[in-house]
Amino acid sequence: MSSTNRPRKSLSTVWLEFLGSMNLAVTLLMVVAIASVIGTVLQQGQPWQDYQIKFGPFWFDVFRVMGLYDVYSSLWFLAIMGFLLVSVSVCVIRNAPQMVRDMRNFRMDVQGKSLRLMHNSRTFDEDESPEAVTERARGILQASGYRARTKDHGDHVVVAAMRGSWNRLGYILSHVSIVIICVGALVDGNLPLKLADMTGRVELETRDIPASQVPDAATLGPDNLSFRGNVTIPEGASADLVFLNMRNGYFVQKLPFDVELEQFRVEHYESGQPKAFESDLVLHDPELEEPIRKTISVNDPLIHKGYAIYQSSFTDGGSQLELDGYPLMGGDGEPFDVNVKVNNTATITAGEQRWTLEVDDFSLYNVEPAPEDSDSKFRNFGPSVTYRVRDESGNAREYETYMAPAEFNGRSYYMTGVRTRAGEPMRWLHVPVDPETGGLERFVELRNRLQDDQRVRAAAETFLDRNMGDALGDRRENIVRSTVGMVDAFVRGGLDGMLADVEEMAGSEAEARRMGQLYQRVLDGVVRELYNDLLAERGRPTRQDMTEADAAFYADALDAMTALPFFGSPFLLKLEDFDHLQASGLQIARSPGKNTVYLGSALLTAGIFLLFYVAHRRVWVRVEAAEGGSQVTVAGSTNRNARDFTGEFRQLADRIQGVENPGSDDRT
Repeated sequence: MSSTNRPRKSLSTVWLEFLGSMNLAVTLLMVVAIASVIGTVLQQGQPWQDYQIKFGPFWFDVFRVMGLYDVYSSLWFLAIMGFLLVSVSVCVIRNAPQMVRDMRNFRMDVQGKSLRLMHNSRTFDEDESPEAVTERARGILQASGYRARTKDHGDHVVVAAMRGSWNRLGYILSHVSIVIICVGALVDGNLPLKLADMTGRVELETRDIPASQVPDAATLGPDNLSFRGNVTIPEGASADLVFLNMRNGYFVQKLPFDVELEQFRVEHYESGQPKAFESDLVLHDPELEEPIRKTISVNDPLIHKGYAIYQSSFTDGGSQLELDGYPLMGGDGEPFDVNVKVNNTATITAGEQRWTLEVDDFSLYNVEPAPEDSDSKFRNFGPSVTYRVRDESGNAREYETYMAPAEFNGRSYYMTGVRTRAGEPMRWLHVPVDPETGGLERFVELRNRLQDDQRVRAAAETFLDRNMGDALGDRRENIVRSTVGMVDAFVRGGLDGMLADVEEMAGSEAEARRMGQLYQRVLDGVVRELYNDLLAERGRPTRQDMTEADAAFYADALDAMTALPFFGSPFLLKLEDFDHLQASGLQIARSPGKNTVYLGSALLTAGIFLLFYVAHRRVWVRVEAAEGGSQVTVAGSTNRNARDFTGEFRQLADRIQGVENPGSDDRT
């Protein structure tokens, strides 16, 4: 038994073969494709709080560790792009020279046996001399678009022809294009910033502070090679920086110019969705004699010195709001005014506590689907303000208040929504409109009277005396005090709070149900007495003479007071007036690798076209002298569309053979 000792490959050779292998390149391309899908489906570069709300703590941490919130700038993605760059480069270096040689090689030394073994092959005898057959065959091939060469081997002559050799160039272009795209992606991938962040040369800013207070360690100069950041500019203001979101913080990127927003405009569909929005920008560059003015829209950016300024979004720019405040607790608080701008705060004292009002947003339009019996599909509820009310311990609830009353079933209400956590649906408080003033005065006054112990006691005595009279006997004082306590429980906890107290006093479930019904009738009677007193003081008809509008207001007010415990705020706010100021959200990008990627994409398109739509076809004609003339062998091959080439080959062979109806038979 014998063995052959093969030379052992060096480590460098093994690595080169691994890096240049097709399996590695395809695997890397698949990973890049999957990452690109994730980066497209999952919105990138958002604040981490948004992802925590959307995915929850567990999946937020999983996706954070995987780097899915900034896929295209994550280190693992850039590493894969770099590895793919090396792999495809090695593949091109190893195979491109052979491809180029193959494009130019006519293979003149092909053997007759090899030609006859080809799938498309025909051998026949001709009466003409080898020279005449050779000349005729060369002319036919050239007339058919082939490049032909002739070589005399002494005992035979070979005519070699080929067409579509650019197909080989498609392989080279498609691979070189991937290299170019990877280079462009690495240039625009913020790799220097990632490395600076890893080595501690820059420090991420995580505090919500003005840009002017951001330290130098979190500020990047205008010489940063590539970035993509966002900035919001109110009308009439300007900015010379953008914010680069990264992980749970941001960097401030300085710009070599100022961007001023003169005016912002937005158009809406009937549904209230934005139809089109645009910004009138003025770019002030110290190197320019005159500023650049341009109106940008979503697909029409301003390009200057490699910086692209895109229209990204819009929001409120700090509208001035005038709010009327009405205390809900204490019973003796006076209405107050609050003047505040959007994105600012105000301090409100209610009772013994100080509350912080944080105004988050103002919306000029709020369009919702209209009721089925309406003439239009949509209904505009008008302006609204979104804010948070924070107590001294830091706990806050989010509110949304509409400026104009909304009409439901023929009745008008001021609407305020509340939620305790972002992402939760709003719970809406419907406060009836004062039939006289159109405001909240009557509701607040009735609420205050419910918290006035003397008024409540007087109303309780009036109600009990009218309905029970002498039957109260010695129990009158105890029942009156119990009724006052019942109203206080209703004020503090609503109907549920009052019934909870009843359940504690009752001995059984049936007794609790009976007492609950009794307490609700008594509560309605006492509140109605207070309401009748309020109407009488305003000179309005009371009791049986009460107008339909006043009666409807009472029912709606009682429902609203029942729902007040979940409201959480010690005061009710009403938007009285506003001075609307809009802001444009701009995305400013510097991507020097963009044109490189475009070039690579164009080359990739050309390469794929050559690979799939251009076939490299070869035809050989071997002519040798024979008794009485010549023996001719015609053969051909192709790397694509073999069926089409078979038909073409038959026609060429028939013409070379001199058949009268080329292609009509099946000779091979």
